[in-house]
Amino acid sequence: TEYTVVDHVDFKEHTLYVSGKKATLNAPLLAKIFENKKVEAIVHIHEFNECFPYYEYAFPGTLQDSIRENNTSFNIRYHGVFLLFDKKGNRL
Repeated sequence: TEYTVVDHVDFKEHTLYVSGKKATLNAPLLAKIFENKKVEAIVHIHEFNECFPYYEYAFPGTLQDSIRENNTSFNIRYHGVFLLFDKKGNRL
């Protein structure tokens, strides 16, 4: 299994710091999700969860991909699910 751990996002310098791998193309989307102060962790897998809403696919890094609801976990068609967790480990 491959994964990228995002250590820190410097919003002022538009820089994403990660451990052990290159930055993900989904960095702008992740930054947008973290604007929700309830979100402590994001898990993105290339599977789907029928319990969450579906949003249309857009190319990673584009404005269309980056501006999405960030209040609950969600799927992106043909891409996968983004699971959002709060500080207590509860899924949003």
